[in-house]
Amino acid sequence: MSKLLCVLIFSLWFTCSLSRTHLEHIRRQVSLAEGIRIDRACESVHQDQWNHAVNSRYPNDPSYCVSKSVVAFHGPSGPGSSLETTKPLREMLNSIFHNRSMSVRTFADIPCGDWLWMQEVNLSGVQYLGGDISEETIKRNNRCFRRPNVEFVYFDLTCMVPPAVDLILVRDILFHLKPEVAIDILGRLVRSGIKYIASTTYPKTGRPNSNWRIGAYQETLKDRPNSQIGYYSIRLNDSPFNFPEPLMQVEEDASLPGHKLVRRLVGVWELHDLDKYFVTSGGKL
Repeated sequence: MSKLLCVLIFSLWFTCSLSRTHLEHIRRQVSLAEGIRIDRACESVHQDQWNHAVNSRYPNDPSYCVSKSVVAFHGPSGPGSSLETTKPLREMLNSIFHNRSMSVRTFADIPCGDWLWMQEVNLSGVQYLGGDISEETIKRNNRCFRRPNVEFVYFDLTCMVPPAVDLILVRDILFHLKPEVAIDILGRLVRSGIKYIASTTYPKTGRPNSNWRIGAYQETLKDRPNSQIGYYSIRLNDSPFNFPEPLMQVEEDASLPGHKLVRRLVGVWELHDLDKYFVTSGGKL
């Protein structure tokens, strides 16, 4: 009788444990997009200029899906999102997702771009949210790549707050925006409750972070006044960002056209107190 009782108790405990695991799985499957917040009014100029710059890069064929079988080198998101360029980053992400101490189960990728290279990342066991300001990108990504653990939503980093995921990848975007805009975005991410951030950075050079200039997409946006899209070699370990040493980093693109002599990295940092390093025109934040 005592053995039977023990078996029943164990069975009940095991069933409850499975139920808790199942509920946790279901909880993660609930759309991460539900945690997105609007921080302030979004300026249409950002959406207008990015749509103008990116949308025209997609073929007119509405059934077109970006994949390595249909692109020679890169898709609409450009050479920085090619399979060759992103190989070290893909390896680092796969390592992070299998790192038990980091315990990354929810992952936001903003901007997600055309999703050429992310198709090669193992996202099993990870709830993924891809955000982008390009409406065409989001429409096509949802049609081509959406699945139970993968979703895509419109997202403007300059005015929106992502959900409190375990890891956010903010790659190849901050260097297109003025440093003061990047600081505003990073401060918003710190306050969001996200655990880790992975972002593009360049090692320290003689050029200041204030060297932002209109340049990127200049031809595409020549009929759009007051361009908000420029470029500079952002160094997150330099003022006004002053990030500490990253937890890990990879060098991405020795083969990226136009960047052969410039080291470009993606670093990973704990996000919760990074804003204490930021400096604005008025001093520390």
